[in-house]
Amino acid sequence: MKSTVLSFCLSVMLSSLCHAASFSFEFMSDLHFWEDRNPEDSLKLSSAQILKDGPGDFLVLGGDYDNFPECEEALDRLLLDPARDQGKSYPCVVLVGNHDPAGTANQPSDNPTRNADQPNIEHIIARNKLLPFKLNHGPAERSVRQDYQPDGAKWTTFSFDYQNCHFIVLDVYPVKMLTVDDELIDWVEQDLQTTTQPMVFVFCHQPMQFFHGVESLDETPQPISLEGGDLPRGDRERLWEVLKSDPRVVALVCGHTHLYGVAKDASLWQVCADREWTASRMFIKFFVNGEHATARVFWWNYKTDSYQPVDLVLR
Repeated sequence: MKSTVLSFCLSVMLSSLCHAASFSFEFMSDLHFWEDRNPEDSLKLSSAQILKDGPGDFLVLGGDYDNFPECEEALDRLLLDPARDQGKSYPCVVLVGNHDPAGTANQPSDNPTRNADQPNIEHIIARNKLLPFKLNHGPAERSVRQDYQPDGAKWTTFSFDYQNCHFIVLDVYPVKMLTVDDELIDWVEQDLQTTTQPMVFVFCHQPMQFFHGVESLDETPQPISLEGGDLPRGDRERLWEVLKSDPRVVALVCGHTHLYGVAKDASLWQVCADREWTASRMFIKFFVNGEHATARVFWWNYKTDSYQPVDLVLR
């Protein structure tokens, strides 16, 4: 009897600890490492702020590096290695953006290492292979584009658990550029059915829904024009409905538009980060505390030459 009571109490304690999970992670997108725009200038500032506040448990990069090998070197030097010096393992989850597959770079003439055979996807895959999480890989058969072959898509679409949350990373480029295909949606449905975690975050470079956006904190949000190159082709609405139908899904977090904006559909948020590159210098720190989630958006304030954080309560 005592053993049964003890086991029950231990079970309750463990459940309570899981329920009260507390951690944070950072998200930044659109670092755009091409030479004539001094991308390191903004990365130095965002990295310094993250290190000053104390890095979260991991970092998510939202895609569009143009030259990922150069971006990776700068990230290691300015942020990841110093974070590890502070005692943080600080894994880095890397998404693919629309300027990362072969032949998609901005101004390749200004980037001597960027050409039709640029190694972005190869290096992104290699970086994700270093992740310490147990990954549920996406469909390898989606590795249609040459730079993904033979099975690279399973390293750019995947999911993992961390504390009380489940994280899903999506890539809409390996089959056809900017396409939500049936295989991707089917995998997401199955992945959501499999996980027992009470909260889910989804990451994709490009938004799935229209929203009102701004470039600076003092602007009034305006409807932005998301043309054919901004919203994924294929059945993005079906994907959105799959996410929305699961009340555990807190947010789809994205970048791409170089504007900040949010949209909410039932309990599902879309949080679109402005670019980290050049003037905006934006990054977002997400805090999870039990069943509660908050996005702290770091805006660069040119009047004070410092970051101005603004909190968005998600749950």
